[in-house]
Amino acid sequence: MKVKTLFYCLIFFISYSVFSQISANRIDDFQDGSVQGWAVGALGTQPINIDDGGPSGSHDRYLQTFATASGGANSRLVIFNNGWNGDYTSNNIVAIKLHVRTIDNDVDIRIAFQDASTGTRICTTNAVSVATTDGWSYITIPISPSDFTVVAGSSTAASVLSNVSVIRILHNSSPSWLGDYINTTLELDNITASTTLSTKDDEMQSFSIYPNPGTSHLNINLPYQSSNTKVEVFNVLGKQIFSQVFSGLSTSINISKWNSGVYLIRLSNDEGNVTKRFIKQ
Repeated sequence: MKVKTLFYCLIFFISYSVFSQISANRIDDFQDGSVQGWAVGALGTQPINIDDGGPSGSHDRYLQTFATASGGANSRLVIFNNGWNGDYTSNNIVAIKLHVRTIDNDVDIRIAFQDASTGTRICTTNAVSVATTDGWSYITIPISPSDFTVVAGSSTAASVLSNVSVIRILHNSSPSWLGDYINTTLELDNITASTTLSTKDDEMQSFSIYPNPGTSHLNINLPYQSSNTKVEVFNVLGKQIFSQVFSGLSTSINISKWNSGVYLIRLSNDEGNVTKRFIKQ
C-alpha cells in the first residue's frame, strides 16, 4: 500500500511539474474561481478570488490581496507563484502584462524572479506606477535581461530568466526581492506571459467568459465594441465544434448539448486573437 501511495504521489508531482511550467502567452484570468497558484508568505492572509467587478465588468473574476504596513504578517505588498517556473528565454517571453487596481494608496509595481539553480534574485529596475485614481489599468512590464537589477546572488539576469523557480509581483520604490511596507488593497487580473511588447492586442486579452465551469450557457464579454469578432470552440482533440461571428460587447452560446469536459474558446478580430480554457460540467 505504501509503495502504491508513493507511486501515485510521484505521478501527481510529475504531472504538476509539467503543467506548472511557464508557456508563451499564458494568462491567469481567475475565471475558474481559484487563485491559480498565487500566494503570499505562509503566515499571511492569502489572496482571494473575487467573483464580480473585474476589468471587463459584471461576472469578471479577479484576484485580491492586501498589505497593512503593520509590521506583522501582510505588512509588505508582494505576491508570488511557484507555478510560473521555467525558461522564459526559450519561450520568447519579453513582458509580463496585467490588469491592476490599487484601492487605498498609489503603488510602484515591479516583477522579480529567482534562479532555480543558484538562488540569484533579480527585480525590474524601473517600476510601473499605478494610482488609486487610475481604476483598472492594463500595464506592461518588460522582462528582457537589461530590464533587471540583480538584488541577491552572483548569476546574471539572463541566466535567471532561463531557469526561473518563482515569479513575484511586488510594490517597492526601489528594485528589491521584498515588497515595501504599505497599507492598500491590490487587485490583479489577466496576468500574461507575453511574447510581445506591442499594445495592439492588450485589450483583447481581457475578454471574459462566464460562468466557468458552466452547464447551459457560455457568456462572452469583450472590453470594447467590435463589429466582427469571431468565436471558435475546440475540444481537447483540437476539433472545432462551434464557430460564430458576433458584433457588440457580448454574446451568449447555448452549451446544454455539449459533452462534459474541457474546451478552448478562441476569439479573433482585427486586434488579434486570444484563447481561454472553459469547462463544461
